[in-house]
Amino acid sequence: MTRPSLHRAAGLAAIVVSGAWAGWLGFQLHGYDVPLPLMFASAFAAWSVLGNGLLWLIGELATVTHRCATKGCDFAVKLTQPTAADSRYWQEIAADHPHRKVGRS
Repeated sequence: MTRPSLHRAAGLAAIVVSGAWAGWLGFQLHGYDVPLPLMFASAFAAWSVLGNGLLWLIGELATVTHRCATKGCDFAVKLTQPTAADSRYWQEIAADHPHRKVGRS
């Protein structure tokens, strides 16, 4: 499985898992005779929060960050699903950050 298709499959799994959890929550609320509009609103909110949280986590796990190693420098590049060549290119740019050339002759 390639990296982009693995990322898509993980996103789909996150939506399905959060949907199943929201359905279970709705079923549990139904047992307490919660009014239908409130039950749907609660289940939708749960699905939305868990789904977005899982999608954010999947995105963060697929992101590579290259930072300048100089203390106090906040230069950073974030790449989502980079190829090896892209990652290497930006790694070299971060290592050769312009502030490193200041004062050199």
